[in-house]
Amino acid sequence: MNEVLKMAVSLSFSGTLLMALLFLIRIAVKKWTSKGWCYYIWLIIIARLLLPFSPETSIAGNVIEQTDFYAEQIKMQVQEDKPPMFIIPEPVQTEVQTDNAASAKIFRWKNMLEAVTQNLGAIWLIIALIMLVRKITVYQSFVHYVRAGSTQVADIKLLELLGKIVEKEKIRVSVELFVNPLISSPILIGFFHPCIVFPSTEISSTDLSRIIQHELKHYKRKDMFYKWIVQITICLHWFNPFVYIMSHIISRDCELSCDEAVIRTLDVTERRSYGDALLNAVSTGRYRDSSVTAALGQSRELLKERLDAIMQYREKPKYFIFLSLLLTGLLLFGFVFTGAYQVNALANDTKQNESAEMENAIINGEKWYFIANETQLRGIGNTADSLSKKYLLSNDIELTSDWEPIGTANAPFTGVFDGNGSTLLGLSMKDPNAEIAGLFGYAKNAVFHNIELVDVDISSAGSNVENKKVDAVCAVPIDCDMTDNRVYQLENISEPVEMDTMDFKGKTYYLVFTEEQLRAISAGQFGMDKNFIQQGDIEMSADEWIPIGTYEDPFTGIYNGNGYEIKGLTMENPYAQIVGLFGYAKGAQIYNITMRDYDILSAAAKAATKGVAPIVVYPMGNTEVYDNVVYPKENGD
Repeated sequence: MNEVLKMAVSLSFSGTLLMALLFLIRIAVKKWTSKGWCYYIWLIIIARLLLPFSPETSIAGNVIEQTDFYAEQIKMQVQEDKPPMFIIPEPVQTEVQTDNAASAKIFRWKNMLEAVTQNLGAIWLIIALIMLVRKITVYQSFVHYVRAGSTQVADIKLLELLGKIVEKEKIRVSVELFVNPLISSPILIGFFHPCIVFPSTEISSTDLSRIIQHELKHYKRKDMFYKWIVQITICLHWFNPFVYIMSHIISRDCELSCDEAVIRTLDVTERRSYGDALLNAVSTGRYRDSSVTAALGQSRELLKERLDAIMQYREKPKYFIFLSLLLTGLLLFGFVFTGAYQVNALANDTKQNESAEMENAIINGEKWYFIANETQLRGIGNTADSLSKKYLLSNDIELTSDWEPIGTANAPFTGVFDGNGSTLLGLSMKDPNAEIAGLFGYAKNAVFHNIELVDVDISSAGSNVENKKVDAVCAVPIDCDMTDNRVYQLENISEPVEMDTMDFKGKTYYLVFTEEQLRAISAGQFGMDKNFIQQGDIEMSADEWIPIGTYEDPFTGIYNGNGYEIKGLTMENPYAQIVGLFGYAKGAQIYNITMRDYDILSAAAKAATKGVAPIVVYPMGNTEVYDNVVYPKENGD
C-alpha cells in the first residue's frame, strides 16, 4: 500500500473517530443545540477527512505506522512461493522443456497479487475519479432533463413576489422561476445563477412565498457547494461505510437547519403556514431529486420530523451558545489529536535525517534497531556493542562510496541483520589489496535474513590477494544462519554492442557471433522482442551469466541456435534464483541450440527458492522450446 493511500486511510480512520464522538455529543445534548449547529459542525469532520494536517505524533499516524510495521514483519516470515527447481542432469538429444506449468501458474498469480497490492493507491484513486465523474455526469444529466422539460414563469404577480423576497434576503443575483410537472418537489439548481423549479404554480401565494424563501435560504447559505464537498469526500473515502451514513445525516440536517433559519422570525401561526407549505409542495413527479440539489421534498419520515421541529421550535437561551462553542472546541481538539499519517513520516524521503543515532523498539521482548540511512549502516561496528545487536532495515539505501565490510576476525558480527525486504543498492569494493569483500566481513553465530543487494560490484576487490574471501552478504560466515537473501550483480556493458541483421521470410533477424553480443541480449540492449540467429560456435568466459528475460520483461522473440554451440556457460552465484540460458520467455520460439560444458549446478546453493534449467527456466504462454541439445560439464565430451 503506497504512502498516499496510507494517508487517505489514516484520514478516514480519524474522521470515523470524530464521527463517533459527534454521535455521542448529539445524543447527549440533542435538546440543547440548534439545528444550524448540528448542520455546520459536520464541516470539522469533513475537514478531517480531506485535510492531511497533523502534529508529528497522532492517533491515526501511530496506528498506520504500527500496522505497516507489523505487516512487514508478517511478510518477511512468509516464504515466497516460487516454482520448484528443475535440472536436466545428463545429455538429452530431444526437446528440453521444464514441466512446471502448474507451479509457474501459481507463481504468476502470486506476482499478480503482489502487483495489485503494490498499486492499491492507484486503484483507490481510479475508483475515486470514476465515482466523481459519474456523480458530475448524473448531476448534469438531471439538470439537463429538468431544464429541458421546464417552462419559464411569466406571471407578473409571481415575479413581483419573487422580487420582494429576493430583495428581503439581500440576494444580488437574478433568480429565475420555472415550472416542470415531472419533478417531485420544488428544487433549486444553479451554483451562481439560481433557478427555482416548481412542479406547479397552482398553489396559494402564501405557500409559494414560503417555498421561495426556503429555496433562496439554501442558495444564500451555499448549501449546494456544501453538498458537493460531501460528495467529493464520499468519492475519496468510498471504502469507508461511515461516510455514506454521514452524507445521509448531513442531507437531513441541511433541511432541518434551513427550516430553522426560515422560521426563526415567524410566529406560531406563520410556522404552521410554513409547515402546510411543505405538505402542499409534494408532487407525484417522476424525476427523482439529485443528491446535490436543494430539494424541498424529502422522505415521509424526514417530512414528519421537519414538521415536528417546526411546531416545537423555541429560541435557544444565550448560554446554549456557550455550550455550542465548547463542543465545537472539543471537536477541534479531536481534529488535531486524531491527526493523520504523514507521507514523509517514515524513510521514504531520501533527504531525511542522516543522523547515526538509530531508532529502536521492543518487539517480542527483544530490542531491535532500525537502519534508515547509509550513515547508520556504516556505523555498525564502530563500537564493540554494536556488533551484537539486532538490526532491521527500514528503508532502501543507496551506498555512495566504497564499502568497508562489517566485522573483523578479532571482532566478528554476532547479532541479527534483517533486510526486511528493503534494498541495499550499489555495494562496491575496488581495493585490490582487500582480503575480504562483502557487506559483512567476519560473522559468528549471526543471523542474516531477507537481505536484498542490487548492483553488487566487488569482483575486482582483492585482485592482489591470493586467498581472498569474497561473498556479497558475508565473506566469512562461521556457524551463521543465512536465509532468503538475494544478490544481483552489477551488469556492466561499457559500450553498445553492434549486431548485423538480415531479413528472412518477412522477419528481421539479428546475427549472433560472439559472447559479447550474447551478453548484450541478456542485458536487454536490443529489447526482448527481437529475433536472433546464431552464426557460429560461441566460447563463453568464466564470467557469471545473467539469464535472458525476467518475469517483468520476458523474452518474447525468436532465438535460433542454428545448430551451433554455446560452450562453457557458467553460473556460480549461490543466491541466484533463476539459473539457465533463458530465465523467462513468453510466446517465444527457442530452438536448435546446443549447450556444451555448461556449469550451473553450483549456482543457487543458498537460494531459498530457485528455478534451474539449461535452456529456459520458465516458458510461459505459448513458448515453443524444441530441438535443443545439452551436455553438462560433468558429462561433456
